[in-house]
Amino acid sequence: MPRPKSLGAAGVDDNGWGHGPLGDNGAAAAPPKAPAGQAPDTSALNQKIVQAVSFANSQNAESRSDMVVTPPELMTGQAAGLAVQGAENYMTAVMQIAIAGQAVAAKKIAETDGAEGTKIMNDMNTMVTNAVQIFSTVSKDAGQAAKEDFQDFEAD
Repeated sequence: MPRPKSLGAAGVDDNGWGHGPLGDNGAAAAPPKAPAGQAPDTSALNQKIVQAVSFANSQNAESRSDMVVTPPELMTGQAAGLAVQGAENYMTAVMQIAIAGQAVAAKKIAETDGAEGTKIMNDMNTMVTNAVQIFSTVSKDAGQAAKEDFQDFEAD
């Protein structure tokens, strides 16, 4: 399709805008680039959309540091998560052992006067209580350590 005479050979007018749906090579004509430090002319665009995009850009710029996660922050978060996950796995394993121990204790209580079964039940209860305390301590400590690390990262 021949280009109008007012356009250059590449189908670009004096303002740098390509005309027609496709450029000379069959690709969509690219919009012009604004000079460095100058915003592009948006007078032909819907001003409500331009305002919404400007608002979104300013919000993103203000909270950029909150949205960006650096490798040290990522590693700190992962380390804290892995510590808590390990403590949770330990607690779960102890609880499974306690369930098996309770079955043994119930059998001992049924077979004997109950003293041996009661001791097993008390031991299982102590094991579970200790595992829950360990999980609680690790979770709290990992969270606090990660929080302090994140504050140190922000200070740098």
